Amino acid sequence: MKIIGHRGAKGERAENTIEGFEYSFKNNVGGIELDIHCTKDNHLVVIHDDTLDRTTNMKGKVSEMNLEDISSADAGGGQKIPLLTEIFDFYRNKDQEIMVEIKSSHCEQLLLKTISHYKNEQKIIIKSFNHRFLQTVRSFNKSIRIFPLLYALPLDPVSIIKSVDGQGLSISLGTVDKQLIEQCQKAGYQVAVWNANTEQDLEKLKSWSVDYICTDFPGVIKL
Repeated sequence: MKIIGHRGAKGERAENTIEGFEYSFKNNVGGIELDIHCTKDNHLVVIHDDTLDRTTNMKGKVSEMNLEDISSADAGGGQKIPLLTEIFDFYRNKDQEIMVEIKSSHCEQLLLKTISHYKNEQKIIIKSFNHRFLQTVRSFNKSIRIFPLLYALPLDPVSIIKSVDGQGLSISLGTVDKQLIEQCQKAGYQVAVWNANTEQDLEKLKSWSVDYICTDFPGVIKL
């Protein structure tokens, strides 16, 4: 069982920023979770939304902007939108796992190329709500870990994992139940749940033996 800092430390620091990821690391999390989009000039940047509007002082679609344009945005407290390579650099010699959520198309091959360059495949989990993205990842890489993302509570979660040749499932705290966790783990698959932000949430998921517990508050929610 591991605690994962969601978007770094979304509840305590500006989300998806170097400051947030460093804060999670200092709080001894088992890993971090982040989101990626691809810029117009083919750079992977760490941001949740497909636009800069909500999380920065700029506006515009990530896919329609070059890295140079995006680099001047303030993502909170003077923090910049980081490149995925900056996060990989920070975690290069650290043991923490990294959950990478693909948020938009045309990221898959560039992501795999970046992972291959850093030789950090063993600590990466690739996630997405778009399971076709995950199928594309699997078609190019047969060994990297894949977790399809879900909001809803499926009747047969194992079939969803198998459909992308995955190793686990990532699901919302609002819909997950003990039965789903048991179904997955009995079949040999792991379960990640997001986001446990209270002690009550934490204790429930611990009692269900969840594999990964994501939280916005890594400075508070601890095993």
